[in-house]
Amino acid sequence: MSTYLYAPEDYDFEDAFQIKSQWDHEEDAKWIAEEAAADFHSEHDGWESSWPLKLVLWLPDGTEIGTFTVEREFEPVFSASKQEAA
Repeated sequence: MSTYLYAPEDYDFEDAFQIKSQWDHEEDAKWIAEEAAADFHSEHDGWESSWPLKLVLWLPDGTEIGTFTVEREFEPVFSASKQEAA
């Protein structure tokens, strides 16, 4: 596991969130950005953000990996229950 920092592009590095990723090479940054987006969405109120979202990735030493535009896909889930006759 490797550690990275990320934040929406309008945040400062000092406000970045930390993520541990299964990806351990900068060449895998696209996948790291997707993991960061999932973390932001579920752990940092990212569901309230306007998507697509631009996320900046950094190494722990502050070296910027890059800025990534991340789309949020919407997959509706349906459930039904039978109504009893009145």
